[in-house]
Amino acid sequence: AYLGEQRIHLKDRIELLFKFRVFRTQPFADGEARMAAFHALQAHYYDKSVRDKEAELQACRESLARANFSAQLKELTRASMQPLKQP
Repeated sequence: AYLGEQRIHLKDRIELLFKFRVFRTQPFADGEARMAAFHALQAHYYDKSVRDKEAELQACRESLARANFSAQLKELTRASMQPLKQP
């Protein structure tokens, strides 16, 4: 663990401030509290990442639906197979 087992130095404080907007590091003085906070931050990060990816996926699906992707794919498949089926 990066900060889980070390003392929090000035560089670490600055990094926590800019990355996570954590100004006070006093709550992280206790090792258990520190690890609980890190796990909470990780869970928040991954939950947010999943929500962002789901929104991105939904936007892609809507774009495909608007463009009538399935019909265009069938037409392209038919057109590309037509020269192969000719004698």
